[in-house]
Amino acid sequence: MTTTMIDLRLGDWRTVLDDVTTCDALICDPPYLGACASAGGRAFKDVVNASGPVMDYAPADAEMLVSLCEWSRRCTGWCVFFNDFDGAHLIRKTLLAMKAVVAEPIAWVKPPAMSPARGSIILPQKGTEFIVCARFVKMSKWHTHLVGSYGSAPSTRPQDIGFTGGKPIDLMRAIVRDYSRPGDLIVDPFCGSGTTAMAAAMEGRHCITSEFSLANHAIASRRLGGHYQPGLFTPPADTP
Repeated sequence: MTTTMIDLRLGDWRTVLDDVTTCDALICDPPYLGACASAGGRAFKDVVNASGPVMDYAPADAEMLVSLCEWSRRCTGWCVFFNDFDGAHLIRKTLLAMKAVVAEPIAWVKPPAMSPARGSIILPQKGTEFIVCARFVKMSKWHTHLVGSYGSAPSTRPQDIGFTGGKPIDLMRAIVRDYSRPGDLIVDPFCGSGTTAMAAAMEGRHCITSEFSLANHAIASRRLGGHYQPGLFTPPADTP
């Protein structure tokens, strides 16, 4: 069985990833541009039900997302960005201005199990997020599956791990398979609870990831330090 390398770093990605000059894929789920921005002036940590996980990170701003796009020049393969409607538009516009090849945003319809409890939000429920896929380096033919409403029954609910904003492991495994090859190095500047890193290991990829929050870093360390089953039937790499 191939041994995979998972490097979980603590700190701001803009500093702790300085030594990473190249990677095969960038797969990230940064804070969303519009996250709680219109929540009636309430603090973002108060928007989530007190009985569930609390957002202990601030919404993204345009400067941070643009910096992330600039960092993605280091990637020799696919760059995959999650964000909300406004953030996906900004990321795509920035990447196009940088002369990247950018696909139309992919809509991911979140499964009902990931929806917040009734009464925990003051705005209509947002059930869709967007995925922007891009690349800077010219690539030969590459076949991918576009991930839509994938993973209808997440194996780990955000409230079970004390973290909000997490993605189903099946979704992230599908994205890892579609946008990287076995043995590739994936970078995720926003580790969160560690789902992308875990998906990378399960699919036979290496991963360097960083997390600013000490609490979330601890959650990811516990999850990644546990036992997980690598994919026994990992699909073969697509022929370029």
